[in-house]
Amino acid sequence: AQHAGWRILAPSNAFDYVGLFNTAIRLTDPVLIIEHGKLYGDPFYVPADTLDYHVAYGKARVVREGDRLTVLTYLTGVKDCQSAAEELEQEGRGIEIIDLRTLDYMGMDYETIGRSVKKTGGVLIVEQAPRSLGISARLSDEIQERFYDYLDTPVGKLTAPDVPAPVSKVLESAMWPTNSEIQEKMLLGCRHHF
Repeated sequence: AQHAGWRILAPSNAFDYVGLFNTAIRLTDPVLIIEHGKLYGDPFYVPADTLDYHVAYGKARVVREGDRLTVLTYLTGVKDCQSAAEELEQEGRGIEIIDLRTLDYMGMDYETIGRSVKKTGGVLIVEQAPRSLGISARLSDEIQERFYDYLDTPVGKLTAPDVPAPVSKVLESAMWPTNSEIQEKMLLGCRHHF
């Protein structure tokens, strides 16, 4: 997603995968669709009568409405952040979660992100990529430049540690942000601390 000219699509569910794939076929730029193996077993609805539908390029999806913090994520991070936010909801903290869907610079949906930031006043970016290889630094910089006046706190980032990806599935899973780490970062980023 850091290389100019590429369109990078990152569907977090089966519906988006089919719709983004259909959209990718019609794009004239090179396209990379990122698949995460942990998503293969997750059930998700797709239309029963047709698979010829499109999910718009460059259009993020608000997965969960909230007013205390905007969480930007993609792929498996969507489900992980939803789970963490639902547990915090019981304590009265409304976390808004946005599935980015497209990760390249031209496809980032700053309109949706901006609306959310104006509402919540805070942003947390959650991704499994190591900090030096992910999009959180670029995204954080853009948000602070575009929406500085609406931010009550610095943009937070939660990424994998900056180490080479291990081959072992156990070690690989240990690198990814956990539910408790996500909740801790969500609490730090909330505009109103209780």
